[in-house]
Amino acid sequence: MRRLFCANTWLGDLDLHELQKKFPLIPTLEEVVHRYGGRLHLMLELKQDNTGLSKVRSDALKSILADLKPVDQYHLLSLTPDLLSQVDFAPPQTLLPVAETKVRRLSHLAVKNNWAGIAGHFLLINQGLGDLHKSAGQKVGTGFIASKACLHREINRDVDWVFSNHASKIQAIIIDALQQRCPEGGKL
Repeated sequence: MRRLFCANTWLGDLDLHELQKKFPLIPTLEEVVHRYGGRLHLMLELKQDNTGLSKVRSDALKSILADLKPVDQYHLLSLTPDLLSQVDFAPPQTLLPVAETKVRRLSHLAVKNNWAGIAGHFLLINQGLGDLHKSAGQKVGTGFIASKACLHREINRDVDWVFSNHASKIQAIIIDALQQRCPEGGKL
């Protein structure tokens, strides 16, 4: 909780009641889906813990996402491909492995399992890998985009999804580019 709230507390050390009491600004997944589901495409990351994606957690996630259309309205991402293999309520095209290392291995898994594609740090996902997934009818996502030059490079590489810890900064770059392109508020 240090990065967002300057608190030396681990999120995993809190149960829901404690979390809501200490950090009331953090919504539950159900609240996020209720507020934004169907209006925005949701990219939900499955996190590894000691239990894996248990039947209880899987059923809860299935229930929360029940009113949304997989692929069209949400994707499930994970740094742990084993978690993606445990998702039994959404089609494989909803699942997106995120590579920290072993990009070729994850790329092979994504193609073999007919998953959504591959995502990872922009330095790991080279053009050849991107082309491989595009030729398989899959998508590519790159992360840690934090500058105008990096954003433009990824757009020019035909990346489908851009992930950033600097969403407001990236959005400002996009708005500025659109305003320069259509200064009178015209349509693109």
